[in-house]
Amino acid sequence: MTNFNKTSGFITLTVVLIIVLLITGLTLMTGKMLMSEQRTASNQVRYHEATNAAQMGIDKAVAQLMASFANRSAISSAEAPYYKVSFGDVSEITIGSTTLKSMVITSEGTSGYSADSESPDDAESKVTINQTVVSVSPISSTPAAPLTVAAGMAAGGNFSVAANPNGGGPGVPVSIWSSGIVNIGSSSSTCGQQEYYDGTCSSLAYSSNAEGKNADVVDQDTDNFPDDLLAYIFNGSSTYTEVIEDVKASYATDPALSALHIGADGLGLDNCDALDTSSSGIYVVTGNCRVDDVGTLAAPVVLLVVNGNFTMNANSDVYGVVFAYTDATDKDNAPYDISINGTATLHGALVANYKLGNSNGSYNAVYDAEALANLPTTVRSITATVPGSWQDWGNAE
Repeated sequence: MTNFNKTSGFITLTVVLIIVLLITGLTLMTGKMLMSEQRTASNQVRYHEATNAAQMGIDKAVAQLMASFANRSAISSAEAPYYKVSFGDVSEITIGSTTLKSMVITSEGTSGYSADSESPDDAESKVTINQTVVSVSPISSTPAAPLTVAAGMAAGGNFSVAANPNGGGPGVPVSIWSSGIVNIGSSSSTCGQQEYYDGTCSSLAYSSNAEGKNADVVDQDTDNFPDDLLAYIFNGSSTYTEVIEDVKASYATDPALSALHIGADGLGLDNCDALDTSSSGIYVVTGNCRVDDVGTLAAPVVLLVVNGNFTMNANSDVYGVVFAYTDATDKDNAPYDISINGTATLHGALVANYKLGNSNGSYNAVYDAEALANLPTTVRSITATVPGSWQDWGNAE
């Protein structure tokens, strides 16, 4: 009986110990699983925090580039959410007649600092996002001639034009480029830039009524002249409303500034009364445009005058490109013209997609390579992200 009791007690003790061990093991296992789940959940939270921070950096960078694609200063945050943004090199891509500038933005986001962290580099979680962006300038090219006319010039128009000294190649001057016939009026002449400023353009002319039309006047150039002059200048835009939409997109972050360039209604300015030497970038005017001094050599303008007359008052200076445009079908008999009066001068290039001279206009234009070269600094580009280029794989920690 005693031995039985001892045996029974030993078995009971063993069973109890086994049960205790099982419970202890289950408890430890459960605790470990809970800790693992908690750690996984915490990691996911930190990952999402870091991803959101990195995306915020991308958004900040895109907004910065929309204001100025040339502004590629590094971006970082001094408080949570923490991110650091850097910009890659710029490359050019040509698609058809459109030239794009492409760049990769890299943004590193973190979930925040750990207790003993001294910088975001010591954060608990990091995510790096790469995003490719492209920049499209509304202006694709500037004219090679100071006077570019789609349908020729009637004899009633008079002009004094200082040639692009290298318009036809090094040392080959080009004064006028047209797909139609250029008739030289009785008071018209083309010349070198020095002669223009010396006041000897008529006496030392390349081409004039007395000298005749010479090689600097490239007319009836149907093989090389653009079929669509607006698209040639405005990066593929075939209508002036497309130009307006491009300008609107370029000022997407600044509606007030957009209104100064295309009007509060986004349909184009009614006139040019507000333009002066502080003006720069692209302006679209629907109707007549009369100006005094507009733009500067360092900050020129692109002025698109739609279905209206363009007039420069005496002794005024405009720097940049003036494009006289009509959407009328009959380009030979458009009821609009250009008058650059007295000693007024356009420094840059004058463009028209209709025949000039029907209304006895006057055109004083000096090809200004420096003013035209400065256009990219004043014409705001359109910046957009490339669909499918967002990438975060292989970068999470």
